[in-house]
Amino acid sequence: GVTLSRGDIHYVVTEYGIAYLHGRNIRERAMELISIAHPKFRPWLIQEAKNLNLIYEDQALVEGRGGEYPESLETYKVTKSGLEILLRPVRISDEPLLKDLFYSLSDTSLYRRFVSQRKDIPHERLQEFTAIDYTQEMAILAVLTKVGRRTEKEEIVGLGQYQMYEDMHSAEVSLAVRDDYQNRGIGTELLSYLTYLAKSQGLLGFTAEVLVENKPMLHLFEKMGFDTEKTSEAGSYELKMTFGKKLIEKKKILVVDDEPHIVETVSMASGLAGYQVSAASNGRKALEKLAGESFDLVILDVMMPEMDGFEVLRKIREISSVPVIMLTVKGDETSKTKVFDLGADDYITKPFSSIELTSRVKAALHRTEMPGPAPKIENGK
Repeated sequence: GVTLSRGDIHYVVTEYGIAYLHGRNIRERAMELISIAHPKFRPWLIQEAKNLNLIYEDQALVEGRGGEYPESLETYKVTKSGLEILLRPVRISDEPLLKDLFYSLSDTSLYRRFVSQRKDIPHERLQEFTAIDYTQEMAILAVLTKVGRRTEKEEIVGLGQYQMYEDMHSAEVSLAVRDDYQNRGIGTELLSYLTYLAKSQGLLGFTAEVLVENKPMLHLFEKMGFDTEKTSEAGSYELKMTFGKKLIEKKKILVVDDEPHIVETVSMASGLAGYQVSAASNGRKALEKLAGESFDLVILDVMMPEMDGFEVLRKIREISSVPVIMLTVKGDETSKTKVFDLGADDYITKPFSSIELTSRVKAALHRTEMPGPAPKIENGK
C-alpha cells in the first residue's frame, strides 16, 4: 500500500481526484489523501489522522453531500489581458496555498480584504475558507495555468467567495487578488463566475462591505451591471446588488438509482447547475414520486433490484413523454440499444464525469418541445 512517509510517490489518483504528494509535509500529505478518499470514509480517516497526530486536532470536515468537492465547477478562462487561469472550488487540502496567497498580499490589499493589518493567518482562520459546505457557500480559486493543462505545484493568484444568508435569496461576496496580478482581469473573471454560480443556486443578488478608499473594487461591482443600492457608514459602503427582478423557475429532475453515491453525485452536479433535484432509491419509489409531482427530466439507472430501469421506463412511457436519460454500464451494448427501443431520450455510461452529465441534461431539456413540466403519472402507474 501507499504510506505517508514514502518519498517516491508523487501522485495518488482515485475516482474522487488527484493527490499531489511530492514535496509535501506529513500533515499536507494526510489531508491530500483524505480529500480524494470515498466520502463515507472521510470522517473516519479524519479521526484516525487526529489520533495519530498527523493533522490538527481541531481539523474541521463537512460531511455528506455538502462537503463533496464539486469537480464539475472547474473551468478554464482567459482574462482580458490574455492571462490563462483555472477557476476551481477550494479543497479541504488547500490551506498551504491559501496561506501563500494571503502572505503575498500587501498591507493595503490585506486591509481592504479583511479590514485588518494582521499578517498572521493561523490554521483556525484558514480552515474557515477550506472546510466549507458547497451547498451554502462557495469559494473559487484563480490558479495560474495553461488552458487544459494541470501542474503539480499550483500558484494561486486570486480568491472569490460568497456565503448565503439564512432564509434569504442573497449572499455576501468578497474578493482578493494578488498585488502583482491586479488590473489583469482576474477579479472580473472571479466575480462573473461567482455570479453565474449564485444564479444557478437560485440567488437573487449579492451584498458586500467595501471601504470607501477601495476604488478598484467599487468599479468592479459597478461594471458588472448589478442593480445596486449603496449606503455609506463609518468609512465604508454597504452594497446591496441584485441580478434582476425576475426569478426564473428551476427545472425539476428526478434521479433514480439504488447506489447512494451515484445519487449524491448526480444530485450535486445537477443542483449546482441550477436544477431542482429529487431522488428515489428504486423503481417503485420513483413511480410514486412521478404520481405526485411533475418533473422536467428523469435520470434512471438500468440495473436496480426489484424493478429494473427497463420496466420503470416502460411504465413511464405508457402515460408520459417526460425526457429520460438512462445510466448504463460500460460495454453493455444490449442495454444501450434496448433503452432507445423503450423510448429513452439518451444514455450515459458509468463511470461518467459531472461535465458530461450536465451537458447531456442541458441537451435533453433543450430538445423537448413541451411548454412546461411533463404530465404527472396518474394512479401510480
